[in-house]
Amino acid sequence: MSGTPQTTYSPLHDTNNSNNNNNSNNNYSNTNNNNNHSGSTSPAIGQYNFQQTSFNNSANNLARSTSSTNLSTTQQLGVSSTSFKSSGPTLDSSSFNSASNLQQPNYSQQPPSYFSNPVHSSAASLTGDDNTLKRLIKIGNWNNVFKVADLCIASTNNPQSILQYKLCRIIAHVKMRSYNIADGEIKGIGDIRDLINCYESYPHLFPGKRGTMVPFSMRIIKAELACHLNTEKFQLDSLYGLLSIFDEIFETNPSSLFEQLLIWKQRERRIVFSIVTFIIQKNRDFLLAAKILEDLIQRYQADPYILSALGRIHLQMGNIKDAEKIFNLINQIYNIDIATNDTTNGNHNLLILSYMNFGFLAVSSDQYPLAIEYFEKISKIDPLNIPAINNKCISMLYTCDLGGSITELEKVLQNDREKSIDETLIFNICSLYELASDKSNEKKKSIMGDIAKKAPDNFDFKVFKISSNPTL
Repeated sequence: MSGTPQTTYSPLHDTNNSNNNNNSNNNYSNTNNNNNHSGSTSPAIGQYNFQQTSFNNSANNLARSTSSTNLSTTQQLGVSSTSFKSSGPTLDSSSFNSASNLQQPNYSQQPPSYFSNPVHSSAASLTGDDNTLKRLIKIGNWNNVFKVADLCIASTNNPQSILQYKLCRIIAHVKMRSYNIADGEIKGIGDIRDLINCYESYPHLFPGKRGTMVPFSMRIIKAELACHLNTEKFQLDSLYGLLSIFDEIFETNPSSLFEQLLIWKQRERRIVFSIVTFIIQKNRDFLLAAKILEDLIQRYQADPYILSALGRIHLQMGNIKDAEKIFNLINQIYNIDIATNDTTNGNHNLLILSYMNFGFLAVSSDQYPLAIEYFEKISKIDPLNIPAINNKCISMLYTCDLGGSITELEKVLQNDREKSIDETLIFNICSLYELASDKSNEKKKSIMGDIAKKAPDNFDFKVFKISSNPTL
């Protein structure tokens, strides 16, 4: 294996995850995708870079409900589009859902699937209904999502439902890294202000309702696709254009229902995270990124996720003391006691957030045994927390416990076959196999054969790093 194992993580993720965001206007915009793999430019050990994931968690809300009409764009939009390097295992920070970080991949287009998946439905068995669409989205059968979405569109005259099904197609294209096709479908829908896309054009269906029916998540996808279409210079303009919507809403509707304002505030946070990610990825301007988050904190006061993002930016800057102050402030405000595994309100998500923060703080200070303790505490709360397991194993590697690190990851592969379909986890264990043996291909191929039976259509088999050298 070439190079030294790298530690990479993204401070900008939103741990206010989909389980807490039930007010969603897009029932198809929150997919539970565990394929969060970091493929960023390799920093030196002890330094950090943003985890390059995009559109994470898009379309899973369909699997929970088909009746809601409110979209929360803090539920990230669905696709990991990363390039992979052979420099070693990566430290995972998916305790936050992605803040929509996008990276230009170094391959033109990934084939739909390397292997036929027996759990996927045949075209002949497909029916145009929401239950079938839910099932296909859940298992990641994106190739058939196109077909079922078309069948659903053909079976309804409801313009809002048609837009939702079109959004399913767009998300599936993004999942399969067909960015130009996704962009073309979005353009085909037209301007959000076109009468054909507005409620008032259909008074018999939506009496008294005004405004656009185009899902807000579709507008975010359109803005963030710029990174994949070589039009990055327009991405910030598009994101700030979306951000201006929030100022208008908060000024003109100060007395709106609390639930509605909360949704829009979550959307605003989502967009700001995307802007900050862009600024750091493209310009490496950490000070500006920190200033933007500080301004957002002034509006939202003590939001633990925004504070965590700010703290992790300070880690990126090498400002460990200020990062620690911010992480301690979160614990103080929310009465989190990481020594006794306790929060006064019993919020385990906040406890996990705090452990992840201090785990990264320990890693940045080269205190790997302490980092292992924090990541182990997360696993005790949530035994299937893949990011915590990944981070623990990479920290074990830095304590020279290569064998123990491999054993821990192999346990996940054996004990939870559903969770083990995780690109970061597979990338890490394959990298560790390379460290442990010059003949690692045999073990990699064994894992690949098992993963291929159940992997979603968009799984990137490059993470196995199978060598063409017959001596390996």
